[in-house]
Amino acid sequence: FFEIEVFSNSNGMPFLKFNGLAYKRLKMLQKSNKPASVKISMSHEKKYSIAIVTISEGVYNVKKE
Repeated sequence: FFEIEVFSNSNGMPFLKFNGLAYKRLKMLQKSNKPASVKISMSHEKKYSIAIVTISEGVYNVKKE
């Protein structure tokens, strides 16, 4: 998954950028021509980290390559 990058907006909210095959796969998962809604929640504590990503139909924070 080197083709999915995590960034933060000016408010610190994370968003994902899909590149290459990851972007093509995301487009294949869409049921229509509507942009995908990608939401990410991240947390970390010392040496542990976790991220939850949900993908659904709608407009949200997807960055095209």
